[in-house]
Amino acid sequence: MVAEFGHISHIGNGYCLDGWGAGPFVISVGDRSWRFEDSDRFGPFVLKKDGGVSNRQPSDTSPFWKAHRAWRRQGRRLDDDGITCVFTPLRPTLYRKIGRREAVIVEHGDDDGGHAEIEPPESSK
Repeated sequence: MVAEFGHISHIGNGYCLDGWGAGPFVISVGDRSWRFEDSDRFGPFVLKKDGGVSNRQPSDTSPFWKAHRAWRRQGRRLDDDGITCVFTPLRPTLYRKIGRREAVIVEHGDDDGGHAEIEPPESSK
């Protein structure tokens, strides 16, 4: 059986335990931090201070999701404390407008890294 991240199981004499969720982990973006548990099967669950699952999970546009995607893609690295997530933010695809509705990609970024417009060089203004 292939192990999945966050899966814990044990078969004993007359019983079977099956659980999901590794952590807690802490991921930070800017001045905001989230405590969460994670698993391959159910994804991340943001936790309350008492360790229970929070009723308020991050919205679809929360910076938590880009940070979590980057952390997973980069191997779920942790700091020496075993809790703090270590990751490099996803790089956006950089583009420059060359007309009213046209643009050219200047540098390809990471998948799901978003897009960012860069200003034209001073000489072309």
